[in-house]
Amino acid sequence: MTRALPLLALLAAALTGAAALAGCTAEAAPPDASVVVATVGDGTVTLDEVAEAYGRLVVSGGLDASPEALDAVVQSLVSRRLLIEDARADGITDTPGYQEALALAETKALVDRYVADALRDELAVTEADEREAFVMMNTTYDARHLYARDEQAAERLRQRLMAGETFEALARETFADSLLAATGGRVGPFGHDEMDPAFEAAAFRLEVGEVSEPVRTATGWAILRVDARATNPLLTEDDFARKRDQIRRYVSRRKRTEGRFRLSREIRDELAPQFTDAFDWLVAFATGVAPGLDSEALAEWRRQPLVAFD
Repeated sequence: MTRALPLLALLAAALTGAAALAGCTAEAAPPDASVVVATVGDGTVTLDEVAEAYGRLVVSGGLDASPEALDAVVQSLVSRRLLIEDARADGITDTPGYQEALALAETKALVDRYVADALRDELAVTEADEREAFVMMNTTYDARHLYARDEQAAERLRQRLMAGETFEALARETFADSLLAATGGRVGPFGHDEMDPAFEAAAFRLEVGEVSEPVRTATGWAILRVDARATNPLLTEDDFARKRDQIRRYVSRRKRTEGRFRLSREIRDELAPQFTDAFDWLVAFATGVAPGLDSEALAEWRRQPLVAFD
């Protein structure tokens, strides 16, 4: 691509908001994101599209910036635009299947935009976040826990532990899983990203031997105790510096995931969803408890609401 180097300069300016790279003067204004990079049939590829795709590939993906990487991005966008032009020419946009897919895509875009706006103030990554994550990535635990369906039940378990009952005794009445019931809820040695994020964060902050407050996880509530914890004693500033970009991306991704779960739980609690018999059958079928339905019954079930809101 003969214009790779000038385009790379424009792209750098678009990504940084300053035109001071690759031959652009410091006084030059940032380029217009609507600049057309390529024309394909009735459509175009703009600098804004290139900047977004290039950012995902190079900035987020950690790859080296180069004219070759930029060329690959532009060629990919051109190929996608060619497919779009052909699809429109074939009348794909008028088919029921496309309309269903479009509705699903619009719903996803709406949810993603809402979550991004709602969590904007929580997603900043600080150096303290990065350093804590660096230590967590190099820490292993030996812990045990008790499971409860709600916070009140978890608190009752905690009070019984504080009154002198043991994990071994309570695990036998808490867990249907025979292994957890027999081992006092011991989850055994685990390291980074091997447990529920909230469980792991609680284990990281607990003193060895301390019983936690109720911890909300993706599947319910937990009371845990860390019996042993070990952190790699050979961590250095060079290690941190070398892995910092990777750590930052990980922390940012985890913040988004945790924030999304928390937001969805808050909304669910506020809306008080009421699950119907149709939903109960779906769960029973998915877990192998209920038999399948014949075609007529299945068609009738698909018309039923799964959940209602106050």
